[in-house]
Amino acid sequence: MQPNALTPMKNLFNRVKNPVPELMELNMRTLRNLSYLNPNEWANIKHPQDILDKSMKMFVDNGHKMLDYFQHAAEIFERNWFLSSDEAMKNINEGMNRAQAAMDQMMKKGPNLTFTNNKMNSSKKKASK
Repeated sequence: MQPNALTPMKNLFNRVKNPVPELMELNMRTLRNLSYLNPNEWANIKHPQDILDKSMKMFVDNGHKMLDYFQHAAEIFERNWFLSSDEAMKNINEGMNRAQAAMDQMMKKGPNLTFTNNKMNSSKKKASK
């Protein structure tokens, strides 16, 4: 196997692992920013409906933070996947160009019809004998 044959696979692997540190940092930042009820807030609750009010406020705030998280995560994946797809299309086009050039060279040399004709002629001669 040629050493250059593994280069596209190595590049693809590097592109797949590139978003991992960004995603890990985004995960940590999001987890740190999530809201929760502190013990002090529990001590300050005077009425039972305050528990529901604070819980709903926290739920809405955390919902917005999670939407932001998914938006940033999608941006990270898009940025890395678009680069990979561009590279893949470039590799496909290069391969197609090489294949086309090889076919053009073969066609310029001319098809090797004499071999097939001789084989067919010899089989006809055997059949007629």
